Amino acid sequence: MHVEPYTAIRTNCQPKSYTYTVKFDRDITAPEYWQEELDTLRMGKEGDDYILVVNTSGGDLRTLAELLHIIKHSPAHFHCVLSGTALSAGGPIM
Repeated sequence: MHVEPYTAIRTNCQPKSYTYTVKFDRDITAPEYWQEELDTLRMGKEGDDYILVVNTSGGDLRTLAELLHIIKHSPAHFHCVLSGTALSAGGPIM
């Protein structure tokens, strides 16, 4: 009996989670200037970790409201690190 050899990849490896670091290290201006950071936060899935590094004098409450909405409704886990100040709109992030 002759058996033909074959090569097959029979396993698959996928990461279970990711860790993201998002910096809030400048004035919090209008939401359109924070779309990269907000979109990164929206990508969060169960098991993902976000480290929010905060050092801001605050700013636009519309951006803060959108940020807090994303955090509240995300299945990901969020951790905050204060690296300076968290004044005005920066305070509720902490």
